Amino acid sequence: MLSDFDSDIEKAELLLKQKIKKGVNKRYLDYNDGIASIGRDLEVAGRILCDDTLKNSAFDHFFQIDNRKISIEQFIDM
Repeated sequence: MLSDFDSDIEKAELLLKQKIKKGVNKRYLDYNDGIASIGRDLEVAGRILCDDTLKNSAFDHFFQIDNRKISIEQFIDM
Protein backbone atom coordinates (compact mmCIF):
# COMPACT_ATOMS: atom_id res chain seq x y z
CA MET A 1 0.00 0.00 0.00
CA LEU A 2 1.35 3.39 -0.96
CA SER A 3 0.67 6.69 0.74
CA ASP A 4 1.94 10.22 0.32
CA PHE A 5 5.17 11.24 2.03
CA ASP A 6 3.41 13.74 4.27
CA SER A 7 0.31 11.63 5.02
CA ASP A 8 -0.90 10.74 8.50
CA ILE A 9 1.13 7.72 9.65
CA GLU A 10 -1.61 6.38 11.94
CA LYS A 11 -4.23 6.54 9.19
CA ALA A 12 -1.87 4.81 6.73
CA GLU A 13 -1.17 2.08 9.31
CA LEU A 14 -4.90 1.57 9.90
CA LEU A 15 -5.58 1.26 6.17
CA LEU A 16 -2.72 -1.22 5.81
CA LYS A 17 -4.04 -3.37 8.68
CA GLN A 18 -7.53 -3.41 7.13
CA LYS A 19 -6.10 -4.51 3.79
CA ILE A 20 -4.06 -7.30 5.42
CA LYS A 21 -7.06 -8.59 7.42
CA LYS A 22 -9.19 -8.67 4.29
CA GLY A 23 -6.54 -10.66 2.40
CA VAL A 24 -5.80 -13.10 5.23
CA ASN A 25 -9.45 -14.00 5.75
CA LYS A 26 -10.23 -14.46 2.05
CA ARG A 27 -11.35 -17.93 0.96
CA TYR A 28 -11.63 -18.82 -2.70
CA LEU A 29 -13.42 -22.17 -2.53
CA ASP A 30 -16.94 -22.93 -1.34
CA TYR A 31 -17.90 -26.39 -0.08
CA ASN A 32 -21.39 -27.84 -0.43
CA ASP A 33 -21.89 -31.46 0.69
CA GLY A 34 -18.11 -31.97 0.58
CA ILE A 35 -17.83 -30.83 -3.04
CA ALA A 36 -15.56 -27.87 -3.73
CA SER A 37 -16.58 -25.09 -6.09
CA ILE A 38 -15.15 -21.71 -7.00
CA GLY A 39 -16.72 -18.86 -5.02
CA ARG A 40 -19.30 -16.39 -6.33
CA ASP A 41 -16.70 -13.84 -7.42
CA LEU A 42 -15.14 -16.46 -9.78
CA GLU A 43 -11.67 -15.63 -8.44
CA VAL A 44 -9.01 -18.05 -7.20
CA ALA A 45 -5.49 -17.62 -5.90
CA GLY A 46 -2.97 -20.19 -4.89
CA ARG A 47 0.09 -22.07 -6.04
CA ILE A 48 0.91 -24.64 -8.68
CA LEU A 49 3.01 -27.38 -7.12
CA CYS A 50 4.34 -30.79 -8.12
CA ASP A 51 3.93 -34.14 -6.35
CA ASP A 52 4.70 -37.42 -8.08
CA THR A 53 2.61 -39.43 -5.59
CA LEU A 54 -0.80 -37.95 -6.43
CA LYS A 55 -3.60 -40.49 -6.52
CA ASN A 56 -6.55 -40.24 -8.93
CA SER A 57 -4.74 -37.81 -11.22
CA ALA A 58 -2.99 -38.22 -14.56
CA PHE A 59 -0.73 -35.27 -13.75
CA ASP A 60 2.11 -34.64 -11.30
CA HIS A 61 1.09 -31.01 -10.81
CA PHE A 62 -1.72 -29.76 -8.60
CA PHE A 63 -3.16 -26.47 -7.38
CA GLN A 64 -2.90 -25.49 -3.73
CA ILE A 65 -5.90 -23.27 -3.02
CA ASP A 66 -7.05 -22.39 0.51
CA ASN A 67 -4.33 -24.74 1.79
CA ARG A 68 -5.90 -27.76 0.01
CA LYS A 69 -4.54 -29.90 -2.81
CA ILE A 70 -6.76 -29.61 -5.88
CA SER A 71 -5.89 -31.87 -8.80
CA ILE A 72 -6.07 -30.53 -12.32
CA GLU A 73 -9.10 -32.75 -12.99
CA GLN A 74 -10.90 -31.41 -9.88
CA PHE A 75 -10.12 -27.85 -10.92
CA ILE A 76 -11.54 -28.44 -14.40
CA ASP A 77 -14.73 -29.90 -12.88
CA MET A 78 -15.18 -26.77 -10.75
